[in-house]
Amino acid sequence: MTSLPTPLRLIAWLLMSGLLGSTVVGCRAETNSERPLPRTLPHHPGNIFLSGEAVTLSVPNKTAQRWSLTDVSGTVIASGDVAGEKIALGKLGVGFYRVAWSPAAEPVDTALAVLEPLTVPTPEESPICAQTWLAGYYILGRISSLDDAANLVALAGVNGVRDAVAWTWLAADDGSWVDSGNRSADSLKLATDAYAKAGLKLLLMTEPATPPCFQVSADWGVRPRKKFPIDYRDYAAYVRRLIEKTGSTVEAYEAWNEPEGIGGGYIGSEIAAATKVFRLAARATNPSIHTAMGIGIPHAESLSRNGYLEAIDSYHFHAHKSPELSRQRRRNFDGLSGNLPVWVTESSYGSYPIADRKRRRLSAATETQQAADIAKLYTRGLHDGNDRLYYFCLFDFTEESGQTWGVLMPETLEPRPAYVALAAAGRLLAGAVPLGALQSLPAGVEGWLLDCVIDGKKQKVVVVWTQDQTPVAWTPPATESAWDMWGRKLARPPESVGPEPLYLILKSTATVAVTPPPARAIQTGTKSLGISPVVADFRRPDRFKSRIGDFFLLTHLENALDLDIYNFSSSELKGEWKVDATDGISVQLPEAKQTLAAGARTTLRVIVRGNASHADGRVRWIQLTGRFGDGVPSRLSLPVVFCPAELTPKSQRPVAVTSPHAIWRSITPAGTQATITTSTNATTVSVQLGDAPNKTVGTTWATAVCHLTKDELIPINAKAVTLRLSAESLPAGAQISLVLIERSGAAYACTLPVEEKKIGGAEGQRFTLPFSLFVFQGYRKPYADDALNLDEVVSCEISISALPHERPQFTIRELGWVME
Repeated sequence: MTSLPTPLRLIAWLLMSGLLGSTVVGCRAETNSERPLPRTLPHHPGNIFLSGEAVTLSVPNKTAQRWSLTDVSGTVIASGDVAGEKIALGKLGVGFYRVAWSPAAEPVDTALAVLEPLTVPTPEESPICAQTWLAGYYILGRISSLDDAANLVALAGVNGVRDAVAWTWLAADDGSWVDSGNRSADSLKLATDAYAKAGLKLLLMTEPATPPCFQVSADWGVRPRKKFPIDYRDYAAYVRRLIEKTGSTVEAYEAWNEPEGIGGGYIGSEIAAATKVFRLAARATNPSIHTAMGIGIPHAESLSRNGYLEAIDSYHFHAHKSPELSRQRRRNFDGLSGNLPVWVTESSYGSYPIADRKRRRLSAATETQQAADIAKLYTRGLHDGNDRLYYFCLFDFTEESGQTWGVLMPETLEPRPAYVALAAAGRLLAGAVPLGALQSLPAGVEGWLLDCVIDGKKQKVVVVWTQDQTPVAWTPPATESAWDMWGRKLARPPESVGPEPLYLILKSTATVAVTPPPARAIQTGTKSLGISPVVADFRRPDRFKSRIGDFFLLTHLENALDLDIYNFSSSELKGEWKVDATDGISVQLPEAKQTLAAGARTTLRVIVRGNASHADGRVRWIQLTGRFGDGVPSRLSLPVVFCPAELTPKSQRPVAVTSPHAIWRSITPAGTQATITTSTNATTVSVQLGDAPNKTVGTTWATAVCHLTKDELIPINAKAVTLRLSAESLPAGAQISLVLIERSGAAYACTLPVEEKKIGGAEGQRFTLPFSLFVFQGYRKPYADDALNLDEVVSCEISISALPHERPQFTIRELGWVME
C-alpha cells in the first residue's frame, strides 16, 4: 500500500471518522491481517522483555559473585548473590535497566529493557520507521542472527526499515555475480527474508560501491568506487538482477545513497539521469516496483526540470542536526515534490559523544538526551510535512571521532536507553497524523497534537516538552492517560513539563486549540505519465562542478562537452533533439536527428559557446528535449555557470600572498602535515596527507589560511576574486577549493575548475570567480542565514582534498579582488 501525502492522509482519516474535530474512541483501525503481532522470542535476544514477563539473565562471567539492578536513573532497586548460571529478577516495570556484576570483570554490566507490549500489529500507514543496516552488519559479522535483530525492531513498533546493499557485496571485481558465500546474494536474501518474517516493510537502498571493472577513472574524482559506473547499461544490469533476487520481499528501493555528497558528488541533472536508469531497469523486471532516490540535500529545481518526479514514487531526503535545518530542507522543495509522499530516510538531530570508547557507552546525561530527541524528532518531522521518518539509526554506528548513533548494540543486541523511548514512540505515535501546534502554552513549552492509532483505537495525542532544562507549570487538557517518554504510564497528568517529552492521550470530550500545520504546496501543471526509454546525461569530473551550488562550471567561452545517450528499450528508436538555452548561449549538436539501436549508447560531442556578458556568475540553463516515437519525450536540463579563463581581470586589488606581509597558517586533521613556505614571489603549500578522518567519506584534506589585513578586506565595488595557482604535484581526482570565511566563522566555498596542463605549467592557472559561485557549506552558523556577506569576510582558505597518504603540493602566485 502506497503512503499518502500528509494532507491526503488527514482527509482519509477524517472521512473514516465521519466528522471533523472530535475523536472516535473504540473504533478498530484497519490492520494488515498478514502482519504478525510481535512477541519476544523464547531466548530473549538483547535481554528485551515485555511487561508481565519474568526477567531472567545469564551470568556473563564466571567470576561474578554479586549483582545489583539499577533503573534508567541509576537508582539501585535490587541486588543479590550469584548462584548458578542465571539470575531471576522477577517481573519488572516498563523501562531500561542495567545489572552490574561484582567483582568487576568484562562485561562489567548487562543492559536490559522491558517494553509495553503491542496489542495489535503496527498500522500499515504508521510513519514510525528506522534505518537498520542489518544486511551489512550481518555480512560484516557484527550481527549473528538476523531473525533475532529483526524481532527487536518489530517489538519497538517500527513500521518500515531502511537497509542497504552494496553492489560489491554481490559482484566480484570483474563484475561477475556472486550467488553464495558470506558477501553474496544469499546473505542479502537472508536479511530480506528476516524482515518479511518480522512483518517489517523494507526500503532497500543501493549503497554506493561500484565494482572496479565498472569504475570511472580516478581523474573523475577522489572516490571513483562511490560513483555510478562508466556505462549506465552496467548499472541497469545490476538493478535487474537485484530486483530479481529481492523483489518479493522489498516494499521500495532507493537507487543510490546521497549521490550529491559521499555517493558521488553529482549535480541534479546527473542524479535525475541515474534515477531514470534505475526506474527503467527495475520496472522492466517488475512493472509495479516502488522506486526512489536517497538524496541528502535535494537540488529541487534541477531535479524537477529534469523529469525526476516521473522516475520516483516517493520523494526522499535526509535531515540531520537541528530541527531548523530539517524544516528548512523540507521547505526548499515544497511545491516541487509533485504531491508525492515525502520520506525522510535518514532523520536525526546528529550524533552523540561517546564517554567510554571501549564499551561505546554514552554518559548518563547524553543517554537521556538521545532518548528525549526521539519523540521530538518524529513529532516535529510530521508537522514539517513529511509522511515517514526513518530514525537514524537503530543499530550502533560509531565513527572514529567518537561520535555515535544507534539504540541497539549489534554484537550483543543489548539496548541503549533510547531503544525504550523508541518503543514508546512506536506504540504511542502509531499511525500518527499531525494536527498542529498547541496554542496558549506557557513560555518555553512546545506541544503538538496528533491523531494516532493506539492499541487499535483512534486517539488524539498531545506530545509536550520544554525547550530548555527548566520545568514549567502548566494545566494539561482533559486526559484519558499520560505516559512518560519511556512509555511508562503515569498515575495522573503532571502539573509541570520538563525537557523529557510527555504523551497525553486525550479524552473524547477534550478540546485543544491548535495552529494547523502549513498546507503542502501543490505543484501546478500536468505531470507526465511515465519516462522515456531514452536517457541522456552530460558527465564531467568533479572539479568542473559545484555539487552544493548544483551547476557545471564552463571554463572557456567555447566548451566541448560529451553527451551520453542511451536507448533502454528493446527496439530501435528514431527521433530528434531540440535545444533551448537561456540568454543567447549557443549549443551545437553534431546532428539533431538520430537513430538509436536497441540497448545502445551513443556519445556526442556538444559545443557550448558563451560571451563575455555570460561571465557574471549567474546560473543559466541548457535544455535538451528528445522526441523518439510517440512516447514521453526525453528531457535533460543542465545548469551552467561561465567562468572563462580567456577573460583577464582589467582591474584588481591584490592581497599579499608572499612575504613579508602575508599571514598564513595551516589547518589539518590529525595525522596530516602541511608546510607553508613563503618567498618574495610565491607561497608554496606542501602536504603529507594522513588517514581519512571519516572512513565512510574516505578522503582527507589540508587547508592553508590567509588572514586579511585591514587594507585587504573586500572592497565595496568588488565583483569577483582572482587567483593564480600552480601545482607541482596534484593527485588524480584531487579537488582544490577557495573558501571565503566570515567573521562569524561561516564558510563559503567554490571548487576550482582545474585544468591539469595549465595548473602544471610554469605560470599556473588563473581562476576568476564571481562571488555568486561561493556556496554556503552548511556549518559554522545557522543554516537559514546562508547569504555571503562581503563586508564580513576576514580570511581566505585554499583547501585540497584527496585520498589518504598522497603528497600534493601547490603554489599560490596571485590573489586579489576584481573591481567593477
